[in-house]
Amino acid sequence: MSTRKPRQARAKVTVDTIIEAGFIAVALHGPSGTTTRHIAEIAGVSVGSLYEYFKNKEEIYDAMNHYF
Repeated sequence: MSTRKPRQARAKVTVDTIIEAGFIAVALHGPSGTTTRHIAEIAGVSVGSLYEYFKNKEEIYDAMNHYF
C-alpha cells in the first residue's frame, strides 16, 4: 500500500474518514460506479484534499482492503 502515512492525528482521522467513506460509496454506487467525487462528498472533504492522501480510487480500495 503506497498511501502516504499521516504524521498528525488529524491527518490520520482524515485518512480513516476517506476510507470509511469509500465503503459507503461502494455500497451506494458499486465498485465500478463509485468515483473519487462520491467518496470525497461522503467524507466531507474536497476532491483536492482526497488526492493529498490517495493517488486514485484504486489506492483507496487498496486501503479499504487493509482497513480491518
